[in-house]
Amino acid sequence: MKTLHVIDPALRGGGGHYLSQHTALWHLCRSSGYAMHSYCHRAFDPGAMPAGIAVTPLFGETRGTDPIGHYVTDASQSNLQVHDGLSRLTADSFAPGDLLLLTTVTVRHAMGFGRWLHDVAAGLPCPVGIYCTLSAELEDTVGRDLRRDGVAIDDAGFAALDEIVIPNEFKRAVYRYLFNAIPADRRAGYAVFYEEPFPSRGFLDAFDAGGIRFHSLRSMYQGGDGAVPARAAAGRKTVAFVGSGGAAAGEKGWDRIVAIVERVLAARDDVRFTIHAGGEPGGAVEVALQALKRKHADRDAIALSFGTLDSDAYCALLEAADLICLPYGQRYKHIMSGVFDDCAFLGKVAVIPADSKMARWMQFHNLPIPGFTEAGPQGIAAALIEALERFPVYDAAYRQARDIARTAFRLNNPVAVLSGLDAARSGRTGPAA
Repeated sequence: MKTLHVIDPALRGGGGHYLSQHTALWHLCRSSGYAMHSYCHRAFDPGAMPAGIAVTPLFGETRGTDPIGHYVTDASQSNLQVHDGLSRLTADSFAPGDLLLLTTVTVRHAMGFGRWLHDVAAGLPCPVGIYCTLSAELEDTVGRDLRRDGVAIDDAGFAALDEIVIPNEFKRAVYRYLFNAIPADRRAGYAVFYEEPFPSRGFLDAFDAGGIRFHSLRSMYQGGDGAVPARAAAGRKTVAFVGSGGAAAGEKGWDRIVAIVERVLAARDDVRFTIHAGGEPGGAVEVALQALKRKHADRDAIALSFGTLDSDAYCALLEAADLICLPYGQRYKHIMSGVFDDCAFLGKVAVIPADSKMARWMQFHNLPIPGFTEAGPQGIAAALIEALERFPVYDAAYRQARDIARTAFRLNNPVAVLSGLDAARSGRTGPAA
């Protein structure tokens, strides 16, 4: 059976939004007549995947010296580690009619992918998709580039980013290395998926390889183009905090949730909160959240969960909420949020930082923003209360966002794009059968 092969070295231990993207690909495969095979890190639990997806643990821990220095992913996966895993696959691992998707191709391991493509690209019998985070890779270093040019910026968010990002000149060189690994006579069989909405035209032009097509793809949600979840009846609204712990817990605001909830409940009695603190938020935070739940038990005002959510639980949490609050900090001025992407796909109202890349997406599409200008509990609670008061306005805005997100998904989802390339390679005029 023809198969979509998804190679993802970052599929390690996470669930929620991240795993739901793999589930979305599975739904696309089933509706298009493809099997699916995922290649992941050895630390990933194959049981988290939907039944029917073949799983191969391909990647291990970092070994030896990273070929581009000390820059690695958050999971300590270097370019060398990525290449070590990929080297177990040859062109013969894939069959004509298959599709191949290399995903989570960040600048920190793009050279590992590029080296492997250099070895196998000439013999690959199937079309290849490369899912890059180009816009995020660019936006993360805007402040550093400005400072280099003599412009002073007083922004604590950039101070943190300086510890983990790489200058744009280096990023361009790394991605150029990746794309140059593709033989010129094979480029028509490749598609690059990049994250909208703000890819720099000059940045993309730097990768103009003559024949590779670029497709904007913000995210994938496992519901596909299914029915829109029903809104709650007039009256009590459910507000969700999703994945508020994890690796970037401080910037995701888990330490602000208790004070936010207390302020909102003091102002309104028609709200119920569903709080998921993912990752390891810390003992003190967990104790505080448990105390918050007990305090308001008589009102049944708090539902609380911890740890990793699988795709079904994550989607159920989002779909049951009326509003989702993302109490994020300075770092999200420069990067998008996967949870926000899923809110847009569902048409769910998301309360977000007013000075963030998420808000810029809303502004780009001329949609009103339920946002907070001050990231402390008082400012976020005030924004939540305002969003509840003006819920019909924001509900209509996010329904428009849903239509925009779903249209882009239909046009640019990897299975549709790559099966079209396969049809062209095979001389067929329509999509793959």
